[in-house]
Parts: sequence; C-alpha cells; structure tokens
Amino acid sequence: MSRHVSWVGGGFVLVVLVALAFFTPARPCSSGCNVILIMVDTLAGNHLATHGYLRDTMPHTTAFFEDGVIFEDASTNAPWTLPSFSSMYFSAPASTITFAELDDGSKANLPQTLREHGVSMRVIRPKGENFIFDTITRLFEPEEITWSKNDQHSSIDVASEELSRLHTQGPFFLVVHTFEAHDPYKPNEPYSNYFSESDAPAIVTMPELVALNATNASLDPATIEAIRLRYDQQLAQTDTHLGDFLTSIPEDVLANTVVIFASDHGEGFGEHGKVWHGVGLFQEELHIPLMMRVPNVTRRVTEPVSLMDLAPTILSFMHIPIPDSFYGDSLLPVMTGSSLGERTLLFVNGFPYFRKPGDITNIQTNLETAGAAGRTVPIIEPVAFGVRSGDTKVLRFMEGRWFAGLHWYDLSKDPSEHMNLASDATPPQSLVNALSELESLSSGFAH
Repeated sequence: MSRHVSWVGGGFVLVVLVALAFFTPARPCSSGCNVILIMVDTLAGNHLATHGYLRDTMPHTTAFFEDGVIFEDASTNAPWTLPSFSSMYFSAPASTITFAELDDGSKANLPQTLREHGVSMRVIRPKGENFIFDTITRLFEPEEITWSKNDQHSSIDVASEELSRLHTQGPFFLVVHTFEAHDPYKPNEPYSNYFSESDAPAIVTMPELVALNATNASLDPATIEAIRLRYDQQLAQTDTHLGDFLTSIPEDVLANTVVIFASDHGEGFGEHGKVWHGVGLFQEELHIPLMMRVPNVTRRVTEPVSLMDLAPTILSFMHIPIPDSFYGDSLLPVMTGSSLGERTLLFVNGFPYFRKPGDITNIQTNLETAGAAGRTVPIIEPVAFGVRSGDTKVLRFMEGRWFAGLHWYDLSKDPSEHMNLASDATPPQSLVNALSELESLSSGFAH
C-alpha cells in the first residue's frame, strides 16, 4: 500500500491507493535503512552547479551525491528556519503547528515516530543559546542533542564522532544542522579569494541586509554582486568541511544508510527588490537543494517535491508506517521512475507569536499569558500563503506587507516570477480554492 495526500472536494483528504505487490516500488535496505540528514541552513538551490549555477560552489558535496538521487525541483514550505524545520518534522504547514505540540506529543512528528519504533537518534545543533535552535530541537530528548564544539555556525565538527557512536546502536537517525552558509557572510582565507577578486566587504551582516530591505529603494547591482560573492565563497568554505565528513563515512555504513542533503530555505539577492530570507514566497527563497545517496539507486527527478515530503520518505526508508496526520508523500516511488501524480504544494510565511516590539525577548511570558487565556498559539502568525500545482503557482500576501495582494505565475514560462498574471486575469479556480483552504486551515486558532 502507498499513501497519497491530495486536495479533493474542497479539503484535504487521504486517498489510500491499494496496489499489487509487483507494482510497489522496491525499497533499498532489506531490513530498513539508517538515515543521515544534513541540513545546510540558508543554502539556495539556485547556487549549486548541479542546478545550473555558473560558480561551482560545492564541488566536494555534489560529487558525493552524483551517483545518487538529485531532485531538481525541491521546495521548502517556509522561507526561514523555525517554520521550515517545524513543517519538515511534522510534515504539515507551519501555521497549523502550535508551540504546545512541540512538547506534548499530541501531534505526530518524525522524531517522536522514530523514537516509538526504537530508532537511535542524535541531532547536532549549532553552538550557543538561540531561540530558533532551542525551539526546533524541543522534539528531541536532551540526551539526543549534541552541540557543536568549536563554532556557533558549524555542526560538522562533531558529526564523525557522533556517527561512530550511533552506527553501533542498531537503526539510527543522525541530523547534522550546520549554520555555516547563513549570514554573517565571513569567508576565511583562502575562500575569501575564490571565484573573483573584488572590493567586496570582509563581512556581510544581518543588520546590513535588513537595512537594505528597509530602504525600499532600488538595490545597486554592484552591491548585490559583492554580497552574492561573499555568500558563494562561504558556500565553498562549508563545502570543504562537509566534504571531509561525507568522505569519512565508512563503506560498511554507506551500504545500509541513506544520506540526505538539503536546506531549510534559500536566500534572496535582489531578484524581487529584496535580499536575505523570510521576505517573500518567491523561488529564490523556496527553491532548495535535495540530494540523496541511496544504496543502489541513481536518478534525476524533475517532478516538483516538497520538504514536507521528507519525513514520510525517511519513515519509508526505515520501513516505519507513516502517520495519517502527515501531509507529505514518500518520495520512494519517484526514485524508481513512478510519479506522485497531481499534487498541491503548500507554502506559508510568517513570524513567531509576537504582538508588539520587544516581544521576542518576552516570548515565554507571552505564551503563558496566551495559555491562561485559553489560546492555542501557533509557532507563526502567517503573513503570506502560497500553493503550487505543476508549474502554476499562486501567492497571496497580506495587506500592509511587501508584495501585498494576489500573485499568479507560470514557472514554465516565467521561472523568475516577474510576470504577475493575476494583474490581468483570474488564476485557476482550483488553486484559488486551495489557497483559501490553506488560509482557512491556518486560521483555526483562537487569538
């Protein structure tokens, strides 16, 4: 049996497809695979040579996956870390996940499901106190969490050590979450001389990027190129560290292990007049790399897939049943040449439950107040929604936000999303309905 989530009759329904055994895609690893998930925070899919980028920013990493499965059209579900990771672990839109569900186990999620089936787990998180990292690791037990040692941006420094411990403990799931590609862009030598010699600043910081967006002015092309160069150089630096880890994985481990390489979101460089991420729902922020080293499977997949599909896929690799609450689909069928059929991909942008300036420093008080008032608090308050079917994509940004209004793009003819068809015509009704359904689904919280 295989499971497929689709949008039918005005709502989300589960359609169970029953097939004969000889139609069922073969699964690698006869007794279930171990899984290593490498998440490179803020790695844009359109900055890899495997996806047509002119600079070969990550040659060591991509070489490791060249005989694996490369998904050419993978998207995150949210354009910044907290909602993206949450959406990935719950296989659900981030706007439908509450802070309480991160703690109480009332909503099925990937770490919980793996733990219930006896899988040994370890998540390596960047060093240092951080609201985002603290939140997305709440799904793991304290003994399942390892902090990086040397750099608050890296987690690769302890990956080999943790793997050597895990692979002797039966089925395992190892998450390596590295922040190396994230701002500040500060590549060290020799990477600061890669690709081009320029007058680019030594460091590009988050406040500088935010300030550029706040001006609401046209971005200077030279400034944008200097920022992009520093970002690409930082990817090259990340690639060296990551390549060292990947090539250190023993062959006997690889024989029964799936290695997944992905990102939580992309990064904008002025494509729509803004830089950084968490800004919109355009492809520069949503398109992510997704590659898998799977025993005895090599394929390039052009079908659109979602980060929301990752949890069901990992469970399929481990031969563990997929919870009914998951919205995503296992990607095993497309790895063997089948299709997932017509699907609607879901996107949400939003920000944590902060009601006024300064709330970010008082989140615990806010949550306790909300709980006392009987409110169910989602991890984000949505400011933009999006749906996509095939190459047709429809977005709605809330009034008062950047890009406010309805957007409709044909990605086959306009991959850069510069021709908003909604200005002259009405988008397909099926996607308008799907967008409204997603908005309705996300409004079921009592504020």
